[in-house]
Amino acid sequence: MGPLTVRCQYRVSEFVAERFRWVSWDGEVVLYDKLTGGTHRLAFPTGIVLELVSAECQKSVGDLVSELNAVNSLSPISEDQLLPCLDTLCDLGLLTSIPCEAFQPLPR
Repeated sequence: MGPLTVRCQYRVSEFVAERFRWVSWDGEVVLYDKLTGGTHRLAFPTGIVLELVSAECQKSVGDLVSELNAVNSLSPISEDQLLPCLDTLCDLGLLTSIPCEAFQPLPR
């Protein structure tokens, strides 16, 4: 059997609207953190991810990849390409990851 894998879903963290301001265009985003005073410029597809995820709705990586590719068919994105973006958004405090299920991959 393979290593233990954790599948996550993502949602916008609490108090994001009070802490952050951002402007998004063409999938990029400039983010201002009012708490730290820091400004960040994040590359595609970060801006689109912020538009797709909300506090009321949590989404899996697979859901986000499908939705990103539906709105941006010119530059398809894979789960492997999306994960660093999600990690960055979690590290900055914009997104929260929610462990959904742990499973052992089936042997081939």
